[in-house]
Amino acid sequence: MPAEVDAIAQAVASAKWPDGYTLWRTLKNLDDELFLIERARAPVPMRLLRMRAIINKTRAFRRGDQSRAETLASSQLSRNEPLVTPAFDAVDFVDRYRALGGMREASDWCDSIEINQWNEETPEAAAFWNQRFPRLSHVQREAVAASLMLRGRY
Repeated sequence: MPAEVDAIAQAVASAKWPDGYTLWRTLKNLDDELFLIERARAPVPMRLLRMRAIINKTRAFRRGDQSRAETLASSQLSRNEPLVTPAFDAVDFVDRYRALGGMREASDWCDSIEINQWNEETPEAAAFWNQRFPRLSHVQREAVAASLMLRGRY
């Protein structure tokens, strides 16, 4: 699929239309739609994730930054597929944390995802987070961050 995304992004980037504003506006509308789907806790269609990866890569190609385009597209696809192994399920971890009243959110800063606590959470959620999150490996922490982004604020 990445080769297909590359080919489509190259074709769109070399075309005169859509212009930069149209790509930006389409990306914002797509992000809004994905937010509403995630907020409703419905499954996110893969075609929307692919479209977001193509638009991000097209915008990066137009800026002439090839390495940034490759990083953006691969990170967009991989971040929305959180790591699930037989030993650890990041989505289940986040769901249990949120069920206890957890309020932490993940935010995307360049090529990394940061987890922040903006609102006060319940003591049960704080205890769950403080006991379990520090013991996770780096890969598992990244999966939890990706799951927090996937789940959104609610």
